[in-house]
Order: sequence, then C-alpha cells, then structure tokens
Amino acid sequence: MALFKELWNKDKCREPELAAHSFVGTVRKEEVTYKGNYQEPPKEIEIVKFDRSKEFREKLLQNNVIIYDLLSNDFEEVDYVIKTLKTSELDEPKTLVLLSSVMSWVNTPAKFTEDKKENEDEDEAPAEEEEEEEEGDKENEEEEKEGGPVDENGEPIVRAKPLYFKETDYHLRVPHENFQHLKTLETLALSSTITQPLLRVHVLCAGVRYGNGERTFYDHFQKAWI
Repeated sequence: MALFKELWNKDKCREPELAAHSFVGTVRKEEVTYKGNYQEPPKEIEIVKFDRSKEFREKLLQNNVIIYDLLSNDFEEVDYVIKTLKTSELDEPKTLVLLSSVMSWVNTPAKFTEDKKENEDEDEAPAEEEEEEEEGDKENEEEEKEGGPVDENGEPIVRAKPLYFKETDYHLRVPHENFQHLKTLETLALSSTITQPLLRVHVLCAGVRYGNGERTFYDHFQKAWI
C-alpha cells in the first residue's frame, strides 16, 4: 500500500492518459490487518485473479515493472510469473523486483581474511640487515604478547577478521531450512536473465520485518535505534 501511495502520480501529470502509472495486482483475502479484518485495496488498483490462463498471462506481460513479496505471496504464483517472464517473447524491457529476506542467507558460512606472512611477496633482506632487526622484532613481539590474548604456550592468538558479503557472493548463500523456498525463487529469477535479455531482476533482502500494528517487539527495536 505504501508503494502505491508513493508511485501514484495521476493527479500530478499534465497528460494522465500518457504518463500516469497504472497498477495491477492479485490479493489474498486470508490476509488480515491487525484489527482482524480484510482491507480492500484502493479502487485505482485493478485486481486480477491468479490462474494459469491466457488472460492472466497477457495482463502480466502488459506491465513494465513487476513486484512480488516472497514472504506473503504463494510460491506457485511467483514461480509461474518468473517462468512466464523467462519464456515469453518480450518486445520491451521488463523489471522484476523480489522482496525477500536475510533468512535465505542466515546459514551461510562466514568469510574471513587470510593474513599474509610478513615479507611473503618481498625479496629477502641481506643477512646483515636481518641481524640488526632481530632485536627490534623480538621487542615488538613481546609487546604484542602483553597487549593481547595468548595461548597455553604464550604465543599470541591470531583471530581472523570476518569479511562482509558482497552482491557477487549470492551463489554462496545457505538459507534456513524453513526458508529454502525463498532461495529457490531467487535463483530461478536471477538465472532467467541468461535466456531473457530484456528482463532485469532485482532481489532485495530486508532484515527483521515487523509492523502491522503489533507492539510485542516495539521496545526492543526502539532500543536498537538509539
């Protein structure tokens, strides 16, 4: 609903028939608000029923931007939409946006830096210079031992530094077992661009999502803000 309010521009266009955004969507009437009732979408949104029909397929392909929330939509519908976009003969560019969750990454093994050994890529220093630097190196090692944690042999414990994941690491992701379907849909969508050059795909992974009026976690999230 927030996205509709943000993109609605018919009242701002000089030529609404040409430049105004149009909206088409499906609904799930089993979804209710925090008050326990079903909220009818705005009348400006054209509602269509999902089925594997020619009418639904044609209506889908009339849109330039298709957005699906993977956490609130049926797997069957999203799967069909992705495959339709992948196999259809498109005459203009289309953009598919999937709203997913970090739960499709949650079990991914962490990445760590690999510290290079000192002088690994450098030429060996002359023997005389090494003898002069030995005493200084020993003093530095002792200072490091005193300043950080050491093992039972008195040697400093070297802790590997974790690395941030990048967008190109998506093939490494390991989802939670209850969210395997998210990874399946993400992978299907991302791979569809290989055979469908006119399709652009964006997968957005939000963090912990909450809202809809409940207050159970409100105080805990507020503490994170400050």
